[in-house]
Amino acid sequence: MTSAPNMKKMAARWMRTPLWRRLPKRNELVRTWTIVRGDRVQLLSGKDAGRQGVVKRVLRRENRVIVDGVNLVKKRAPPTAEAKSQLYTKEAPVAVSAVQLVDPSTNGPSPVAWRAVGDGNGDFG
Repeated sequence: MTSAPNMKKMAARWMRTPLWRRLPKRNELVRTWTIVRGDRVQLLSGKDAGRQGVVKRVLRRENRVIVDGVNLVKKRAPPTAEAKSQLYTKEAPVAVSAVQLVDPSTNGPSPVAWRAVGDGNGDFG
């Protein structure tokens, strides 16, 4: 079992790693995004699986999205001269592979695919 000082060392080591090591590699990034800000999505896995929400922000460099009211975590605000430290909740990013767009007609998750529609002469009407 690891002791508390070793855990601090591990945390400090992670914080020292450069940002380019913590982010996904260029070949692991999503190439064509089907999810944009304002879309209604449903979580497929995790502690909030099955919950739906609206996408607030898309983090393309991290392959993550922030969904309104989903994946809430508690954070601690540092103490100030006037007040003690306070706890607040905020949305944490969710992996884009763990969410799926919601179909408005069925109100359930549905896969999305890009398709060329037309006869091939550039007329997509």
